[in-house]
Amino acid sequence: MDVVHDFRPAGALWFITTTFVGGVGKDTKTITATLGAAPPACDPIALDKDAFAVGHSEGLKDGRVDGFADTYRQSYDDAFNKKKPGLTADECQDLALKTFQDAYGKGYETGFKEGQAKGGKVGEKEGQEDRQKGNTSRNVTIRLVQVTATPASGEADCAQGIRFTANLVGMGAGTIQYHWERASGKVPGTVEFSGGDNEVKTVTDQAAVPAGVTTATLTQKIVIDNGPSQGKTAQASANVTCKK
Repeated sequence: MDVVHDFRPAGALWFITTTFVGGVGKDTKTITATLGAAPPACDPIALDKDAFAVGHSEGLKDGRVDGFADTYRQSYDDAFNKKKPGLTADECQDLALKTFQDAYGKGYETGFKEGQAKGGKVGEKEGQEDRQKGNTSRNVTIRLVQVTATPASGEADCAQGIRFTANLVGMGAGTIQYHWERASGKVPGTVEFSGGDNEVKTVTDQAAVPAGVTTATLTQKIVIDNGPSQGKTAQASANVTCKK
């Protein structure tokens, strides 16, 4: 946007007139605001602080007004005219897809910034601990985690339980700590990576089927507990009928 400024003293006060051309909203705006008492000699720090506070307040106020008006007009026209009695199946699908993509992008941007802030602190802490204690590196990135159940469905020997297998694709050398989440609690474990770009490691856990049941549904989740992929998860479920 183009901005035109005009500063001028008026007695003991300073005024600023700012014209926004092509800014937020539909109209060109001219804003006049009082910045405070003008000292005999300009204090740039105080004046800058005062100008920012007033400018931010005025911009926030006008932005809310313009945003309300713009959305109100569009919503009013849509409701009043009722151009469409409804959407077709294809239009519904397109609308859902666009909404999902927009929401995903906004959510991802926010989540990425939060992850950066947390990752920097945790990485520094774990790096210092490993250096001081002589531990094996935990700097292994888990690119992919997949979990499968055996058997996943059909008949099963419930006395033997259900076997859950996790394949972890990692990059880097070091030790990854993880845990399985069962209905009965957490089962921790570790796995070593030697340093390949797409090294695959397999870990398993045997889940017990409750005694006396004829059918069972079990879900098992694996969670990465350290390194750059801390918090990454995957899970699988088994729906079985116990053999007689």
